[in-house]
Amino acid sequence: MLSAAASPSRGTLAETPEEEANPWLLLEKQFPDSIPVFGDLNSVMWILHLGLGKMLDVEDAAGHKRTLIIAGLLSRSIFQSELILSESNFLELYPDAAASTSFSPIPPTRTKGSRSRSSSRTQASTPKRPPTA
Repeated sequence: MLSAAASPSRGTLAETPEEEANPWLLLEKQFPDSIPVFGDLNSVMWILHLGLGKMLDVEDAAGHKRTLIIAGLLSRSIFQSELILSESNFLELYPDAAASTSFSPIPPTRTKGSRSRSSSRTQASTPKRPPTA
């Protein structure tokens, strides 16, 4: 989970002290007829031509029109050209994507004399060079 320290820095639709202290709570908040999302400030403004509190219509997996609301804007984020929404809302829109995916910046643990799975796969797929004369 993202920490409050990494919170949206260009505005949110926070209405309570709890939401102001931890804007990520907005992604779970129930908005009337819309699903809350956060977006990179520049992408929301210049690509989507929207702003804070504006709506964006998208199509869900069943082909139905669903409305997203820009509930927070991120400045200088790694999420350029992306919209962030809660997992529960994502699965509501795209239930066939139930297989969870994750990314871990921590490399696999190795014990002395063993290879990690990724290194053995890499070595196995690396072609051998013929000996040079």
